[in-house]
Amino acid sequence: MSDLKAAREHPEDLLWDNLKAAHAGMLGVEGGPRHMQPMAHFPDPDNRRLWFLTRRDTELYERLRSGAAAHFVLVSKSQDFHACLDGEISERFDRERLDEIWGPAVSAWFEGKDDPQLKMLALDLKSAGIWASTGSSLAFFWETAKANMQENTTPDVGVHRELAFT
Repeated sequence: MSDLKAAREHPEDLLWDNLKAAHAGMLGVEGGPRHMQPMAHFPDPDNRRLWFLTRRDTELYERLRSGAAAHFVLVSKSQDFHACLDGEISERFDRERLDEIWGPAVSAWFEGKDDPQLKMLALDLKSAGIWASTGSSLAFFWETAKANMQENTTPDVGVHRELAFT
């Protein structure tokens, strides 16, 4: 269940916690492929950045322009936390960061850290919208029933916050 108190009081912390817990989301790049695509992300909260590894021969990389606008969408495994992040994406090689994120799940896609097909992308975040909702079906039922019994009332089943990273 998403922490609604954290969403109200510390939304940026909740965002990074959920980014760290998830393995992938959907990445869309302006001028890139028409549809967003699933991508593993590597959170870098200190720099308010997401890292991605891709191959040089992908449509996403081939159509990427440095500084292009990008969106990344995340839905938690329990589906009680949603986020849409935006910023500028660019190719940026960082050997230290690559060493930190390298592991079996990454190495399966490449012939080592020096593979000429390996490209690192950095999404420098500008803003995010987060939505945290109750995972409790009882709380959802109660709020829905209460709203149906009272005029001009909507169910209180979650929190929405806008974050700016500038």
